[in-house]
Amino acid sequence: GKKNSEFLELRAKKNFALELIRNNDGKLIDELNERAKLIKFDLNIKRVVICCDISHYSDYIKKNNWDEILIQSSKENILDIIRNSLMLNSEAAFNLEEDRFIIIKNHTLDLDKYSSEINQKIYKKLKVNIHMAVGSECLEAKDYYFSYFRANSLLKIGEKIDNNSVVYQLENLRLPLLLNQINED
Repeated sequence: GKKNSEFLELRAKKNFALELIRNNDGKLIDELNERAKLIKFDLNIKRVVICCDISHYSDYIKKNNWDEILIQSSKENILDIIRNSLMLNSEAAFNLEEDRFIIIKNHTLDLDKYSSEINQKIYKKLKVNIHMAVGSECLEAKDYYFSYFRANSLLKIGEKIDNNSVVYQLENLRLPLLLNQINED
């Protein structure tokens, strides 16, 4: 019934979003534009990709002696909190792997405030903190790959440099990001 079709819709959107953030191939971009229309995901809306990691997740699991069911249910709880903050017809959120969550959010002026509110809600319910990094803005299909790439890099570097922040912004990490890119080349 309705529950099942909602589930399938969410899964279709997750699969689509995954391909959106992983693809940098011109030929596939056209296909993604077509598929976006099919699932009614308007790519003309200005959005950002936000990466979130749960702070010290493996320590937290060990400390609380969680089994797989508790681990999965904590992830579901986090996802529910995030999804409740979104406009589900034009935004998306999913658990990418382990403790990594992806939010595809309409671009608003106050992403900092949004990120700290999400962190507070998650902390209140689950007593874990999350780290978030906001990628560059997306104006068309090909931008999602770069937005994810930037958010992912910011998160990695941010967590190394300052593990207490909730939100890592490019403005504060421009130099470390640059140095990291030089080291990788």
